[in-house]
Amino acid sequence: MLRYIVIALVFWFNPLISNIDILPDIVGYLLITKAFSKASYTHSCAAELCVSANKMSIISGVKVLTIFMVSSFDLSMSLLLSFSFAIIEAIFGIPFFIKLFDTVTYLAPIENQYAYTKAYKMKRFTIVALVARLVLAFLPDLTALSQNDALTVDTDITLVRFRPVFIVFSVIVALAIGIVWLVRSILYFKKTVTSGVYEKCNVEFLKRTSDSSSVFFAKKNLRAVVLIIVGSLFVFDFTWEYTSIDIFQDFMLPLLTLVAVGYLFIGKACKMSKSVWVLLGSFVFQLGADIFEMSEKFFCVKKYI
Repeated sequence: MLRYIVIALVFWFNPLISNIDILPDIVGYLLITKAFSKASYTHSCAAELCVSANKMSIISGVKVLTIFMVSSFDLSMSLLLSFSFAIIEAIFGIPFFIKLFDTVTYLAPIENQYAYTKAYKMKRFTIVALVARLVLAFLPDLTALSQNDALTVDTDITLVRFRPVFIVFSVIVALAIGIVWLVRSILYFKKTVTSGVYEKCNVEFLKRTSDSSSVFFAKKNLRAVVLIIVGSLFVFDFTWEYTSIDIFQDFMLPLLTLVAVGYLFIGKACKMSKSVWVLLGSFVFQLGADIFEMSEKFFCVKKYI
């Protein structure tokens, strides 16, 4: 449990540049879901934390996809996306981190006074660090507003030329805050999420689920359905004007469907009947056809560039 939390913290501390995240936050949220998956069966606070982490995973996943929507010359779109995601991540991110610290504090033994005395300070500092990280991400993009001023005033002097300087400043400040937050958070969780907490959650999990195998099948089926739904979104065409390549490639639907069926088979949640094999064969064929079509378009575009 502790190692998942520490790795997640590493994916959250790095600065953001507009809507570009070098270490994708989605990895951290998925790790938190993994870390508290067993505790979610026995504690409502952990279950709410996992739900909140799943929401943030979706937001972060969409944010990663929007990187392909922005070119280096479209500063207005960069500002729109970075500002929008800053608002959305603040709305959903602040409750997530509050639930994270509340859950860890709740699971900690009563005699561990450090977990209780430092929880409030860590929550407050985390909220400040999160808001600062998001604000510093879109701050350099505000220079795009000066482009309209240049058109009305009839001058070539805009703040856009200073955008690289603002980016460097934002990265340095955000990195300094992030490092301090990372160190303090790791120290807090190392003293709070002890081996005793993990063993307690594991014992309670085994007692609760020993006669509830249907719960696992339901969750596995739900995860498989979510994978297929996400793959279905890629059927919609979204072409980037600078390359004429469809960003949402159709091959993701058959690929994620195969992953979902494989996940159910490995988890012994489905049996490989003849109809399932026929379905898998059709998806394999469709996957190969989509990849072949995508490669043809790529080489055609590369030829004319």
